[in-house]
Amino acid sequence: MNFELETIPHQRFKNVSKIIESPTFSLERIKQLSPCLYNLLMWVIGILINNLGVIEFHKVIRKYSLSSYDHDILNENEINFSSEMDNIMLLYYKLLRYANTFCKNYEKSAQQIMISMNIISDKNK
Repeated sequence: MNFELETIPHQRFKNVSKIIESPTFSLERIKQLSPCLYNLLMWVIGILINNLGVIEFHKVIRKYSLSSYDHDILNENEINFSSEMDNIMLLYYKLLRYANTFCKNYEKSAQQIMISMNIISDKNK
């Protein structure tokens, strides 16, 4: 339930995409074998929610992650730039998740200190 989608490496998405795009992949066969797995796959590939599944979300939020066709289109400098930008975005999302998870405990204390220093008022908190 607590899925850190934005920090999943692009290689994992690439592997899932290969499986889904494989000619032997059959959603109907999976549905017969396991309805739970079928529902999970439908969520991952985004068919149920107007193509806003996990893979599509990753493409939007990690816009510098390169797909296999990007390597065919871009030159080496563009590939290096995109890879570096994706690494920067990944670090940003990890830091943001860490701050949201572990630093909330200090928010109230920080607000009290700021109020005592007249940086913010009680009304602005």
